[in-house]
Parts: sequence; structure tokens; C-alpha cells
Amino acid sequence: AMEKVLLGCGAWGAQLLPGIVMPQVTEYVRRECRHVILSAEEGSLDAYLRGRREMGSNVIVNQLGEAVLGEREAGNRLEAILKRLTDPRIDRVSVKISAVVSQVYVVAYEATLALFKERLRRLYDTAIKYGGNQPKSITLDMEEYRDLPLTLDAFKQVLDEKPYEKLEGGIVLQAYLPDSWPALRELTDWARTRKARTGAGIRL
Repeated sequence: AMEKVLLGCGAWGAQLLPGIVMPQVTEYVRRECRHVILSAEEGSLDAYLRGRREMGSNVIVNQLGEAVLGEREAGNRLEAILKRLTDPRIDRVSVKISAVVSQVYVVAYEATLALFKERLRRLYDTAIKYGGNQPKSITLDMEEYRDLPLTLDAFKQVLDEKPYEKLEGGIVLQAYLPDSWPALRELTDWARTRKARTGAGIRL
């Protein structure tokens, strides 16, 4: 009840004094989300990663940010993810297609697919280069329903290419989508064939 009252006061007060109200709202949201959304600033991130390693736990890092509205922002987000992969403290990252490709064109499927595959290769190349004896882990996630076919096709086609045929790539299927069941069957059939050919599995 108190939070509802505060929210109402904040909505009203932000119209009159946004410079005073909005920093307090921002700080409140950050405080409420601090157990799942971490600051990317070096000190905070380093302390968290060090603590998790001491516990013997792995961390999957998902680089958050505002919605990607153009190719410059998509390029910046891609570079930020690549930088995470070069960090020796980080072994696993999660990537959404919408984070590295600014425009997903349903009517230009092949062009969008080619662009995503090019960026996915850069991610995999960096994971291999900085992974030491074992490549770092990249998991493809999905944000929107429309991204499912594109993500599946890019995942399978790039991992079938010679430089990446030994990689154990990861992909997320959203259990609440009915389409995830046929996608699971498709992935399973493909993964069995690939494993028989290369010995490499996938993570789902």
C-alpha cells in the first residue's frame, strides 16, 4: 500500500519537479533490482565476480541497456559484449539478437540473417580466442517472438561452419511459447546429426 502511495506521489511530483523526483525514483528502482541487476562499474562487478568464484559458482553475464534503435547503438552493444568476453573473470555471456542487430526485417529475412550470422561469428571468434583450453560460453537468448526462427537459423548455420563445428553453443527456448516444442524437436534432430559428425553437443 505504501509503495502505491509513493508511486502516485512520484507520478504527480515528477510533473512539477522532475529534477528532484526522478533521481529518487531511479535510485529506488536500482535498490530494488540490485540482487539481479549489477552495476557494470569495475569495482562493483569485480567484487561480485570474485565472490561467486570463491563460492565455486559460474556467472552468465547479460549486458543490459536501453533498446537498440540504430546500427551505431547495435555496434556499441556488440563491442561491449566482446569486451566482456575478453575479461578473464567472465566465462559465460548471454546474447539477444535484438541487442546486436538494430533492425530485424521480416520481409528481408536473408539479409537480416546474414548480418546476425556475421556478428555471431565475431562473438564465437572472441570466445575461442580468449577461452584458453576451452572456448568461453555464449548462449543465444530471445526477447521477442519474431526472433525465434532467425535465432534458430543463425545458431544452426554458424555452428555447422568449419571453424565452429566443435563449439558447444548454447540457446534458450522460452517454455511459455507453443512454438518452442517444434523448435526443440528441430534442434534435437539437428544436434544429434551434428554430434555424430563432429562430437560436439549443444546446451539448451
